[in-house]
Amino acid sequence: MSETSTQKSVVLQTRQLTRYLGDGANRQLVLDALDLDLHAGQTCAVVGPSGCGKSTLLYLLGLLDRPNEGTIHVQNREMAAADDTARTAFRNEHIGFVFQFHFLLPEFTALENLLLPMRKLGRWGDEEMRERATELLTRFGLGDKVNRYTNQLSGGEQQRVAVARALANEPTLILADEPTGNLDTRNSNNVMELLQEAAHAYGPSILIVTHNPELAQACDRLLTMRDGRFESEQG
Repeated sequence: MSETSTQKSVVLQTRQLTRYLGDGANRQLVLDALDLDLHAGQTCAVVGPSGCGKSTLLYLLGLLDRPNEGTIHVQNREMAAADDTARTAFRNEHIGFVFQFHFLLPEFTALENLLLPMRKLGRWGDEEMRERATELLTRFGLGDKVNRYTNQLSGGEQQRVAVARALANEPTLILADEPTGNLDTRNSNNVMELLQEAAHAYGPSILIVTHNPELAQACDRLLTMRDGRFESEQG
């Protein structure tokens, strides 16, 4: 990829991102002036010891928390200082999440779990939403299980539904927190392949926080964190 095309494809950019936790004598620096660029169609893993700032970074990038200092640009919009209403609307439209625990609603089918964020966004009509949700589930090998309640699916199948749900609103950024942490090796490999396929086929930037070395090495980039800073980068 040329330098020009890479610059044009920047999805997320942070500059001097800083976060403290606690007050007074207990105040601790958790993120230390981080600069980060994420590009469309790219998977990026962040690894490091517990307490190094990985989860804090994920919360800030997901617009679930605010930095003490620094900027967060997503799709060229500065969101760190935006008001809560704007951040919530932007998050629903542009950011997808995948967690270690899938957080699917068991009283809904796989299809209905994908329809929920799509209906909240309100971009498509009902028939188009159903077609899109069915297409995503089929692409992830669940075409024959779209009408199954999620508590009738295996753990690996539920996580595939969760990845599909993260893609439902065509986000430009997907944030994944230990997406294979609750899966066996075979299903971990399946989720790794799905995340890579999602980035390359649908074009979002995917940031993965993980302790899984195989998942981290499978990503296009690997960032190692220590003491609130990026210590090294591969890829």
